Amino acid sequence: MSKNCSPIQQVESAFAYLIGTKHAIAHCNGTATLHSILTALRVGPGDEVIVPPLTMASTSMAVLHTGATPVYADIDYYSLVIDPLSIRDRITRNTKAIITVSLYGMPPDMDKIMEISREFGLWVVEDNAQAPLAQYKGRTIGTIGHAASYSFQSTKHLSCGEGGMVVTNDDGIAERVRRFSSLGYKDVTEGGKIDKTKIQASDYERHSVVGFNYRMSETQAELLLTQTAQAEALVKLRQKIGLLFHNAIWSTSTKYAEQYTRSYDYTHVYWAFPLISHKGWASAEQFRQRFYQNGGDDIYSAWLPTYQEPAFRRLGIEGKCPVAEMIQPRILALKTNYKTIEKAEEQADIVKKTLREVTWE
Repeated sequence: MSKNCSPIQQVESAFAYLIGTKHAIAHCNGTATLHSILTALRVGPGDEVIVPPLTMASTSMAVLHTGATPVYADIDYYSLVIDPLSIRDRITRNTKAIITVSLYGMPPDMDKIMEISREFGLWVVEDNAQAPLAQYKGRTIGTIGHAASYSFQSTKHLSCGEGGMVVTNDDGIAERVRRFSSLGYKDVTEGGKIDKTKIQASDYERHSVVGFNYRMSETQAELLLTQTAQAEALVKLRQKIGLLFHNAIWSTSTKYAEQYTRSYDYTHVYWAFPLISHKGWASAEQFRQRFYQNGGDDIYSAWLPTYQEPAFRRLGIEGKCPVAEMIQPRILALKTNYKTIEKAEEQADIVKKTLREVTWE
């Protein structure tokens, strides 16, 4: 693309090329992206969207923004991502779409999910906020579902402080996403551009639909463009850090596991490294406190299952996901967003030290 194009046009083109899709539409954040996609798929009141319970609540909030209802499918015990068998159990006559989440950088079983999609005529939206360039059976995720969402918030592999991107190979979805995210302007083009010669006319009808101002700023786009150029290196660094933590755990302890990659067909990109305690919350908290005492960096618990959050309970939204409820208190996520491998090696040594010192009930 010509350097005379705007930064937003340039980064959209670069990101579409990176993922391998026909279209990329820049947004202000990775929640707006999901809202735009669902609206473009004409999800609305009376519809149900199947989502995983173990992830950032934004995934479910985007469903609520459309007036639809999130329905929770349980997770796979080993991978922590949405379980296709549970998806099948949750389908009703009102189901319109499935949102998958590549949690911590781990893709779900997309072949089985797409098979369900075809069988029941459902849309599949990939929430890949934590997993740019993750691979599933030789394919880059983001190219498998009908559309995909990415986030560029400060902790992500690629970051411009805040920001998001929708990718799709479907021309119709792309056109509707772009229009919705640009205040419903009917003549919006790539990069969120509007022909200013047209809007000078007093009788020009600007807005063909009611939309939101979800556009990315040019400053964000300029930052993201440099990150996109380094994307493969940034992802490989996180994978190296993930391997460091893997080796630290398995060389010192059998009391903790990690998010299990079910086969070599799945490529994890480690937005974070989830430690999973076999002992339950008391042991996980014991590890956390000793890790801090030893000089460890921040270590995070997993989100509550979304339907257990007060805001969702007040709305009467319910869920029944026993695997997610059982495993959520046992997850501690190690940071992987270090700028150098040396800093990560220090943290891996602290993981080893902590695992040797901690006592088990």
